Amino acid sequence: LRAFEWLDATQRAEAKDEEIAGVKGAKESLEQDKEKYGNEMEAAERSMEEVNAQRDKELKKGGKFKQLEEQVNELGKTLAKVKTQVEIKEGTITDEEGKIAGSEKELEEFRVNLEEKRKQVEKLNAEHAKVKDKQTALQTSVNSSEELLQTLLTGLSSSNSGNTGGGYMGKIADAQARLATGQAEEQSSRNQLDRCGKELKALEADWKKVERDAADAKRNLETMRANVDNFRRKLAETGWSAEQEQSHENELRNAKNEVRNLTELRDSVKRRMRNVDFEYEMPHPNFDRNKVKGLVASLVGLDKVNYRASTALEITAGGRLYNVVVESDEVGKQLLQNGRLKRRVTLIPLNRIESFRVSPA
Repeated sequence: LRAFEWLDATQRAEAKDEEIAGVKGAKESLEQDKEKYGNEMEAAERSMEEVNAQRDKELKKGGKFKQLEEQVNELGKTLAKVKTQVEIKEGTITDEEGKIAGSEKELEEFRVNLEEKRKQVEKLNAEHAKVKDKQTALQTSVNSSEELLQTLLTGLSSSNSGNTGGGYMGKIADAQARLATGQAEEQSSRNQLDRCGKELKALEADWKKVERDAADAKRNLETMRANVDNFRRKLAETGWSAEQEQSHENELRNAKNEVRNLTELRDSVKRRMRNVDFEYEMPHPNFDRNKVKGLVASLVGLDKVNYRASTALEITAGGRLYNVVVESDEVGKQLLQNGRLKRRVTLIPLNRIESFRVSPA
């Protein structure tokens, strides 16, 4: 019986030794992980402090960074707006210049056509003058012939009236035919002259209209140019420059990259230390987050002189270090029902805890 008890005790001692060795190994692994994560957290905090220091330094140099960023954004909006307006005005100016060029070309064509019509009118006037002179001469000749005929008819005898009268009558008929031809030519010239006169008036009216359109287009062009100059002056008054904008964009881009890197580092550390991260959603809109105290591990503190006892505390507490302390069981109920917890946790309501003092003995 004694031998059996000794053997059983020996086996249990060996099992405890193995269990202790396993716990020590787990403890060492946890200490290494803790040290590793602590270093990463310290590195992240140092990086954040450096970024904050850099930000404070920049703030001391020239003003608030947020204000500068807002000013950059506002100037960017103003710049984009002014650029858009300038581009619109320049496009309108280009269109107006094209219209003016077309109107000037059309005006030049009207001038050439008008000059041709004037030459035609002058030519027709000259021809009309010639025809009129010819008609006047013919009329004079006819009048003279009629007077001569009247004189001759009055003084002729009945015997020889047929011989002489026939010769004079032929001359008169020929003169009258030439007179009719001249009158017809004169009427044709008058008709052609009237038609050219009407065309000339129409061309002059079109020419005046084109001149008015060209004047309006030039006035619009001057107005557009004045507006563009005004926008350019306003742009210059803002103090904007391409170099300044590029510098602000570079600073803003570098700051955003630094924030993104720190955010990624923080998220990485949070993923690795998921056990110490308790996430939940508001059970209702008026929920008081102060009623959720947090993990037991975050509520326990040690003096620096007792840091060596942290391992014993961690081994003794075990998984209970990751339990979540809440103010009451009602708060715990709300979290469990509507908090959408990311992982399964044990909630410890403070109103259910009965405190007692451990005896020193």
